[in-house]
Amino acid sequence: MLFEGLKINVKNMLRKPPPPEDPPNGSELFDVVIQHNDADSQEAALIREHLRTRHRLRAQFANPTIPKRNRLRSNKRNQEQYYQRAKRFVVLYGQTDDEWTNDMCFAMQPYIQRQHAALVLLVPPQQPPQGKQFYLAPDEFRFSTKPCFDRKYAAVLDEWLQNASAGDTAQNG
Repeated sequence: MLFEGLKINVKNMLRKPPPPEDPPNGSELFDVVIQHNDADSQEAALIREHLRTRHRLRAQFANPTIPKRNRLRSNKRNQEQYYQRAKRFVVLYGQTDDEWTNDMCFAMQPYIQRQHAALVLLVPPQQPPQGKQFYLAPDEFRFSTKPCFDRKYAAVLDEWLQNASAGDTAQNG
């Protein structure tokens, strides 16, 4: 007698359709998520400011990686909090290395939906390694790599967004 109501409630709960697959933490989406190393925070701020003021995009920093911290844990947290909710991605390859950049790109790769929806920006570290200027993105179809050693991010970001918009129009048209 005590369990009759419980049995009916459990059956009703099992019949309910699964909840809609909205992004976590509400339906707030970001136009661009910027992934950077903590040492490159100044550069990331310049890029976010340009995206917000000139393009009026919702640009958001992912949690920056910090030296000697668990990168896998950071990637997982960023996937849950930011990557799922992003339309486009920027990865700053500044005072880091190829391994860091590849790890970041591979962590966000499942969330990239359009061709050239992610941009790897080569920014100047304090002492740039010679091979850095030849960095190739891990997936040529999803990542575009552009050098910004002169710190003129505006032209590179504008070109990237224009190409991404053209790709969106071609897919929708």
